[in-house]
Amino acid sequence: MWEAGESFPNAESLWNISVVLGTDPNTLMGWYDAHPRQDAPPFSQDELTLVDNYRNCTPQWKTNVSMTALAAAGESLKVSESAPLAAEGVSA
Repeated sequence: MWEAGESFPNAESLWNISVVLGTDPNTLMGWYDAHPRQDAPPFSQDELTLVDNYRNCTPQWKTNVSMTALAAAGESLKVSESAPLAAEGVSA
């Protein structure tokens, strides 16, 4: 029973309570006071250019750009994960 402090409400309950009270779950839980949000770092000029170009694409090209970015990020992660192993002379 979360009302008695023996457990916590689930996400759906928090959302429903927030709607009834006219607020959002973060404010309801006091997360902004106790856990301030960290702002994301500002976009670099390259990132701004990429976003602008993406927004100017047709839906098909947006799909292509998104798939390419996901593939590139996955490859980058693989390389970064294998780099410490390579430095130690271990093959992945």
